[in-house]
Amino acid sequence: MKTQALPLARIKKIMKLDDDVKMISAEAPMLFAKAAEIFIHELTLRAWVHTEDNKRRTLQVSTRLHCSIVFPPTVE
Repeated sequence: MKTQALPLARIKKIMKLDDDVKMISAEAPMLFAKAAEIFIHELTLRAWVHTEDNKRRTLQVSTRLHCSIVFPPTVE
């Protein structure tokens, strides 16, 4: 059994902040945790590539990522 890097209880708590959410299945927080892990990993890799491209060895807060993430518009 794999241990979670992100706390499932906190993810579930965040999911419940939406008034439209009534019940959450046991698998949903695990799915969101995995998606967040993948997102954080990809973001970190891109930041590191950008840092190396600029011939630096330290990630800085001021490091601007030259990647755009496009989210589809939500339809309500």
